[in-house]
Amino acid sequence: MATSKSRVNPDLQKERSTGAFNVEQLTHLLDGGSRKTRRRREIENLMFSIPEFDDRDSIFNSRDESYERGIAKCIKIKQLTRQYRWPVEDMHRAMSCINQDTGLFLHEEVFVPTIKKLGTDEQKDKWLPLAENFEVIGAYAQTELGHGTFLRGLETTATYDESREEFIIQSPTLSARKWWPGGLGKTSNHVVAMAQLITKGRNCGMQAFIVPIRDKKTHLPLPGISVGDIGPKMGSRSNDHGYLVFDHVHVPRDNMLMKYSKVSRDGIFSRSGDDKMTYGTMVQIRAQIIGISFDNLTKALTIAVRYSSVRRQSKMKNSKPECQILDFQTQQYKLFPYLAAVYAIWFASRTLDVQYRDFMEAVQTSGNTNRLPLLHSQSSGLKAWCTDLTLEGIGILLRACGGHGYLQASGLPNLLSNFIPMTIVEGENTVLYLQTARFQVKQYGRAVSGLSVADQSLDYLTQDWTSYSCPLSSKDQLTNSKAAILNMYKKRAFYLIAKVDKRLRSEVEKGQSPETAWNNCLVELIQAAQAHIHYYMVQNCYTGVESVDATTDVREVLLTLCQFFAIYGISKYSGDFLLSSALNADQLEIVRDLEQHFLSVIRPNAVSLVDAFDIHDKCHNSALGCYDGNVYQRLVESTNDSSLNQTEVHHSFYKYIKPLIAKL
Repeated sequence: MATSKSRVNPDLQKERSTGAFNVEQLTHLLDGGSRKTRRRREIENLMFSIPEFDDRDSIFNSRDESYERGIAKCIKIKQLTRQYRWPVEDMHRAMSCINQDTGLFLHEEVFVPTIKKLGTDEQKDKWLPLAENFEVIGAYAQTELGHGTFLRGLETTATYDESREEFIIQSPTLSARKWWPGGLGKTSNHVVAMAQLITKGRNCGMQAFIVPIRDKKTHLPLPGISVGDIGPKMGSRSNDHGYLVFDHVHVPRDNMLMKYSKVSRDGIFSRSGDDKMTYGTMVQIRAQIIGISFDNLTKALTIAVRYSSVRRQSKMKNSKPECQILDFQTQQYKLFPYLAAVYAIWFASRTLDVQYRDFMEAVQTSGNTNRLPLLHSQSSGLKAWCTDLTLEGIGILLRACGGHGYLQASGLPNLLSNFIPMTIVEGENTVLYLQTARFQVKQYGRAVSGLSVADQSLDYLTQDWTSYSCPLSSKDQLTNSKAAILNMYKKRAFYLIAKVDKRLRSEVEKGQSPETAWNNCLVELIQAAQAHIHYYMVQNCYTGVESVDATTDVREVLLTLCQFFAIYGISKYSGDFLLSSALNADQLEIVRDLEQHFLSVIRPNAVSLVDAFDIHDKCHNSALGCYDGNVYQRLVESTNDSSLNQTEVHHSFYKYIKPLIAKL
């Protein structure tokens, strides 16, 4: 474990002695095995021995400094990758050590994979070596000033000129300019631009085009290109999110990525293969975002739980010292729900990753894409649910640290501001929930018609709930009854989807068009989708704990977190559970008693659970969350780097205050 060499705070040391499980074993589980833990630590130790990766004073950097340092770090990682011949997995481990969202990351994570997935073999042979050598540095230009999620509404056009065998890329309106792509403002010299393909006077829909935008030697914009940075935003200070305007920019015909769609020399458009596989790419990226949610929430939890262990405030008894704030039940109720939820997110990320790999294997061996609609629905809902939960959690954990949590030195404001975009990228969450809901409505229709549903996670749609009655009568019975808990979640999900389906039909019967009826039910549709994903998360968490390869002590603590995750959800959304008759008011009281009981059960393991995340101090870059717990010393030291403290008297005193005093 990466630790500080200074003396550990006694309160934190005491907390570590109360853990009832082997922390290192849980760390190995989260990493995917002891070998991977060892390798991650080796790379972290190497990275943080290099001056370029010292972020101690980064909170005081200007926008320009943040951008420049981000670029320098990415280039250094590229050099290390070549020097040590790292595989992709090791490069990703190195990239995870950087507390900055930089445009060059998107070259590796989005631009290159897009060419790999959408390009023909010939196109990959041409472009990938150039991208590997950074002769071509790319951004993915899809979002426009006037359009984001609604891809069919994008206005950029690519009109085929048959006489020259070229596409003419054009931004026909003000709102058509590309807006927001990361790495576009100052870094990239090429883009993959999404544009409406027009050939022989016919719009053939969205296609991807590789477009040079800057001279590879001078880095100046090419003729017909207007490009730049969109300006300061909340978070992502080191990423040059940009704008891009095309003014009759010509590119060769074979700059269109043609694995699934082609335009012949004489302008004939045709499709080849299954272009639905572009949705498969979305599934993969959304699984990665769920993993990013886990990474960010674990950092926030590490900071908040460790700080709550060493911060003492107020007395429970006048004869006793001030209490650790982690001893207050209210603090536990702020922290522990997210401590449980983050492990549920980890199980969800792992499951979706396996499902994606199984799907891709089926496609490659037999061409079977039948499970793609299910995967698209699940990944949409999971991405939305997990990012919403993580954003909510980071905000509450920041506030749980009191005033010190608002200091940039705590690391929490940076986590919060940098994570907010995750609720928007790769599909704005409201839209994603509705995609899940649309699939649910279709599956509910199948169930009502006596047909099978697409997956066992939807089997509650086929159950007869007319005689359902929750059997619970005690806390012990509730604790030990996984089936009863899952049935409550199923009943809630069934109730909400059945209710909104009934309302949709009623709207249409009243004369509304299907589109208007859908719009009139959007809020309820989202609630139904959220309930379905919540059930999926709970069910998957139970399954994950049961199947995980772990020692008994680790499995027991994971089961406790899983049970609390489920119980807390029932309490938090008790209105839904009561309205759906998933339980009654007396049973809800049992749930809430058990919820409070779990707080005391989790309390002795809290610090050990965040220690198991094994986050290097320089990865979270927090004065409040360091392994040694020397919070106050680190906060005081952090002031040394403030630009305001570099002089005893600030120049504004002589410019404004002193003249004012002289006049009085």
